[in-house]
Amino acid sequence: MGEALRIIIHYEKKDEVQDLIVSIYLFHYIRIYKINLIGYLKKKIDEYLNENLNNSFSTKSYINYKNSAKIIWNRIEKFKKNIYISIIDMNMHIGTRDPAATAIIYGIVNGIAPNVLNFINQFISIRHYHLKIFPQFDSSVTNVSLNCEMIIRPIFVTFQYIFIKRRLKNDKLESTSN
Repeated sequence: MGEALRIIIHYEKKDEVQDLIVSIYLFHYIRIYKINLIGYLKKKIDEYLNENLNNSFSTKSYINYKNSAKIIWNRIEKFKKNIYISIIDMNMHIGTRDPAATAIIYGIVNGIAPNVLNFINQFISIRHYHLKIFPQFDSSVTNVSLNCEMIIRPIFVTFQYIFIKRRLKNDKLESTSN
């Protein structure tokens, strides 16, 4: 297996509080980055909305998105071999005040969850998964906990990044010379 980058995605919703934490580990144990994405995105949106018009940034881009999408799409097949999900662990407690509604929601989630995993597995290999869905007929609390561990080979990712940047640079040079 060699060196690998391990990405752990943890989503938890209890009552009205939501956390989406992404942690990146090098050599499986050394955490090099951790961020709460929901908090980060809320902060960035607030900064953007409260920003003075004189200080706003330009959103103009000179990237040819059609060529970029083609280049990236062609590299995805090679990328799929070097990235996989080692485990997905989902715990869900579904509860409404009405036991009949809880049963219907429980059935829908139990029917959809395996299909979602199968869909994801078509793009990124999933080695192990654990789905635990519990109906809570006597409470109105819905809690969701999702842990996902994704393994990426960093050398290959670096190579792909360099390849894509080189192709985009060459395409940009060709389009400016024409």
